Amino acid sequence: MVAADIVQLTLGGFCESAGLRQRGSAWSRRREDLIHVVELQKSGQGRRYRVEIGIWLLTLGETTSPRTASCHVRTGLEAQMPEESRTHLQQLLDLEVSIAKRERRDELTTLLDDHLAPVLGSITSAAELRTPHGARFLRAAHVGPQARAIVGRR
Repeated sequence: MVAADIVQLTLGGFCESAGLRQRGSAWSRRREDLIHVVELQKSGQGRRYRVEIGIWLLTLGETTSPRTASCHVRTGLEAQMPEESRTHLQQLLDLEVSIAKRERRDELTTLLDDHLAPVLGSITSAAELRTPHGARFLRAAHVGPQARAIVGRR
């Protein structure tokens, strides 16, 4: 078994404290009529990661532990962030970039608190995807064809 690296440990700690449960490389949490999914995906090149966010709409089918790729709504954390924060996130998620472990952990935790926590906290039902906050989230997300009517997109 390969030991978890600082990025895996940091995201895992964040997800656990947010009430998500781990299944494989994905973390999920069931809400009113949806499931939040957060998944750390490793690049095929080097030691880089991406944080993916998915929303499974339970009105479109039951599941217990979806992966982000199968979610009805999905996006990368990077896409939900202001441009000026994206480069910093990319550096923190790239283990080839020389950053002290403590600094990487602390700064990544801050970015997760500032950008992932609000998504998980404010979108707790499909109806919230139709609010102004939900619309901002959806602007940078892929919405599958089955979900478009539910989230108010055509």
